[in-house]
Amino acid sequence: NYVDFFYASKLENLVLEKNKVEDDFEVGDALLLDKFVWHRSVPFLEGKLQSRMAYTMRFVDSQARYSKTFLDGLYSLIKAKGDDTLTSFGYKLTDLKDGDLISKSKFVEC
Repeated sequence: NYVDFFYASKLENLVLEKNKVEDDFEVGDALLLDKFVWHRSVPFLEGKLQSRMAYTMRFVDSQARYSKTFLDGLYSLIKAKGDDTLTSFGYKLTDLKDGDLISKSKFVEC
């Protein structure tokens, strides 16, 4: 089951697919990655799936700045692909203007 990276060209997709790595995780394992790592989920296999709990934390650099233009573009790409945005957190940072430090928002805990 091949799933395209919708941000990548056909050539990039071929390179990514050829070099992909799939890990088996066990309870207590953690995966750390940065914004330069291409990642995706793999399709679910048929049959009953084992239930699991997962916890996701996102760390943001203290100098990261808000960009509504970037946020709008990202959500447009996701919706154009027919996917649902899993979060609208970026739109809840209503006290920020373009270029403001995200860490200065009253809605962000540092």
